[in-house]
Amino acid sequence: MQTHRLHVSNARDSVLEIRSELFIFPEVLEVFVTGRPDVLVVVCAGRPRPTQWLRTLRAAGYEPLARRHASANPAATTAIKRGGLPEITLGQAA
Repeated sequence: MQTHRLHVSNARDSVLEIRSELFIFPEVLEVFVTGRPDVLVVVCAGRPRPTQWLRTLRAAGYEPLARRHASANPAATTAIKRGGLPEITLGQAA
């Protein structure tokens, strides 16, 4: 079992509908909200298929967001939030 973060505009407000869209994929077991309004966590059996998931969500009218990679910002730090999922906290540039 694995988890994968999906970045979708206003995901928290639409989690029930998004969950229904993603359940067409047999590997998707559950979809959870996070502390961030535009981030969901997908629990899946086997390898995540975020490209296909996001394509399906885009076709259903949802707006996928570009992910920010921590390695692109040297001031980024990783903090563990409640629930054990890491969150990326970006430091301010001087």
